[in-house]
Amino acid sequence: MIDLSNPTPVLKLVDFGDSVNTSKNVILPPACLEFASPELVLGQPVGRHTDFWAAGVFLYVLLSGVSPFLDDSMEETTANILKCDYCFPEDYFRDISDEAKELIGKLLVKNKNSGSSKSHESKSPSTPLE
Repeated sequence: MIDLSNPTPVLKLVDFGDSVNTSKNVILPPACLEFASPELVLGQPVGRHTDFWAAGVFLYVLLSGVSPFLDDSMEETTANILKCDYCFPEDYFRDISDEAKELIGKLLVKNKNSGSSKSHESKSPSTPLE
């Protein structure tokens, strides 16, 4: 969707297919494993952090054409997500700015309450764009 009401058009990405009100602790099964955060995979409550994660995966795919966590099997993909195991292969990210890669890194952050082994606790998942 493009908002043309501003002097500079703004692209808005919208998908309400699996939307829920997260004012309460809601636990959802992952709708699409490739975009699921570690918390969704572990059956933990969703929130802004899970939305930021999905946006990070989307941005990674949009810029590179490949998925950061997708592997040969569902089990391997799940393991990659839980370990937050991704990188920026030169073949796909040669022309991508360091700032874009940094933004992806700020979005692909495990919630520090998830009990995961690779948590970026120093980065606040509630404010990745600051």
